[in-house]
Amino acid sequence: MANAFDVIIVPDFLCAEAATFEARTLLFLASWLANAGQARNFPLHLACIGDPPRSVCRLADKAGASITVHQPVGAGGWGSANKLRGLEVAGKEDQVLLLDVDVMVLSDFSDLANLGRCIAASPVNMLQISEPYWQKIYMALGIEPPAERMACVMGELADEPSLRSMFPHYNGGVLFLPRGHGLRRIWEEHIRCIPTLFNERDEIWQAVAYDDQTGLATTIQLLRSRGVPFVRLPPAFHANWLYMYWRKVPVRETKLFHAFGLFRNMSAGLDALDHELRRYRTRLIQSLVHECKRDHPWGRARRLLPAAVDACALAHGLQRHHKDEVARALAED
Repeated sequence: MANAFDVIIVPDFLCAEAATFEARTLLFLASWLANAGQARNFPLHLACIGDPPRSVCRLADKAGASITVHQPVGAGGWGSANKLRGLEVAGKEDQVLLLDVDVMVLSDFSDLANLGRCIAASPVNMLQISEPYWQKIYMALGIEPPAERMACVMGELADEPSLRSMFPHYNGGVLFLPRGHGLRRIWEEHIRCIPTLFNERDEIWQAVAYDDQTGLATTIQLLRSRGVPFVRLPPAFHANWLYMYWRKVPVRETKLFHAFGLFRNMSAGLDALDHELRRYRTRLIQSLVHECKRDHPWGRARRLLPAAVDACALAHGLQRHHKDEVARALAED
């Protein structure tokens, strides 16, 4: 299909949070069915770590998604590297949209194809790794450090000068990637190497040892030095609650929303997901209120109420997906 790309998620059904991944996968599929628009014609793949539950198989079939089953990557022993399995899927298109399972489809995102053959990613929300650490990482990998600096999301939205000059560092939740270029192999090599440079006493240990995003940044830098084009992913394709508060990308204009914390630490089972969605709405509003405290008083009056309205609208949409698709898929077990 002209201007199509493969869409891939990687749920983990072997980890201790398998029920959380099941719930997120079902809600993602329900949001895809309801909101993907023209993108519903694009190839959708579930690269599952372990065998998927029957509920996921049923809803994936309704969405026209293919399913493959994989073993954990095991890079460093941490699950974030499992995302690499998504790059092993034998897709149909030259470009891949690799999504975290807690990314929800809010509207048609097919125009992402207009970016062309390139790498596109968003910055991390907050500064996590300072320049001396990045210099050490790049030296160990034998890569020329990037000359450019960028703002984290908070630096962009709140216009805080201290947060506008970090080394390039990207959120791995939504990635638009070209096939080939050794990307999957390089990314795994970097994920494995970088933690060996530090230990638990280093302040950045959590950032380098327990996620894949530091290795993603160095991989992107290496590929850019080899001529692979890179663009900043437009925020509508990777929004989150920070964009919701700062009113830069209203929910009605959002295409893909990263629902951080969705179904995390579920207090009830899969038969009580409506309750869990109400808990998510509460946490989302609490995050907005917390962010409000960083704002100027005049900004609070302009932003908090409409952001809270958007949060309730988003949560209502997720509850509707649960009622229309998720509860039905679970009830057939």
